[in-house]
Amino acid sequence: MDAIFSEVSPLTLQDDPVKLDAAIAIYLEAFPANERHPESLIRDRLLSGRERLIVGELESQVAFMALIWSLSGRPFSLLDYAAARQDCRGLGLGTAFMAFLRQYCQQRGEYLLLEVEDPELAIDERDRHLRLRRIEFYRRSGGSLLENVPYILPPLQDSTPTPMVLMLFPSDRAQPLEASLIRELIQQIYWELCQRDTSDPYLNSFLDQIVDPIVQI
Repeated sequence: MDAIFSEVSPLTLQDDPVKLDAAIAIYLEAFPANERHPESLIRDRLLSGRERLIVGELESQVAFMALIWSLSGRPFSLLDYAAARQDCRGLGLGTAFMAFLRQYCQQRGEYLLLEVEDPELAIDERDRHLRLRRIEFYRRSGGSLLENVPYILPPLQDSTPTPMVLMLFPSDRAQPLEASLIRELIQQIYWELCQRDTSDPYLNSFLDQIVDPIVQI
């Protein structure tokens, strides 16, 4: 049976919290504490409409969830989190989600930024292979890697910062990206999601390294 994907409105979440509870359960199951925001913060963001919830349902049960953060005043958003329920992994939900997401972004005139673990900083060869596979999956789905854009995921809940790479979805090589735009988008991510301003040491450790031309591969 094919999964059915949809955006769940804040009003629906308030009136019928079953989907919200199911999505939160997947979120807590899929991500370790040091890689996620507090549950209460996620609920507040979703119920206020500041963050969007996409769910994929199998047999009327939530099997996949994704959180999308809209960057203020921009046609860009951040794919904040995405995961399948543990017993539904390996069923092709990720591929189906990316197909849905491509159409969803086109309808909204929107691009997504994706934070992906850097293969060059893998702990071993197996980890490196998994990271490369993830990047290749996003590429096959229609995304592109911003090759010369360094990025550090700031620490969450007393964790350590994590060097990452950024990807753009869907890819649009016909419209070159300017380094100044990428720097501004990253500053917005730091402020809007993590309340870290332009004086943040992690932000300033890499921001000036983002220069033209931005290479999409």
